[in-house]
Amino acid sequence: CDLNCIRVSLEFIDAVIPAENLSQPSFYDRTENIWVWNYDNHALFYDIGEKIRFKAVYMNTSNSGEVVSLFKDSVTKDETILKQEELVIIGRTNQDGLGLLSWW
Repeated sequence: CDLNCIRVSLEFIDAVIPAENLSQPSFYDRTENIWVWNYDNHALFYDIGEKIRFKAVYMNTSNSGEVVSLFKDSVTKDETILKQEELVIIGRTNQDGLGLLSWW
């Protein structure tokens, strides 16, 4: 993680959760190098290595910068099949029930 996002490894592909898609209010603790969600005056840490539940919202091809919505109704034959290493999932945790499993 860094000031801009949290990176989540799904083993076969990476997911990125941008700071604006984290539960709010959240802040980046520069001392600990970790994101913290201030929930009802309780600090909930986005601990590295912990299991996280997030919602995938976009798929981004890192080579072209093209963003493809995951919620298309159909796929046309003109769309390019992308190699696995070119894909990044863009996610969010700012909805009920999302975030670290240990929080719930």
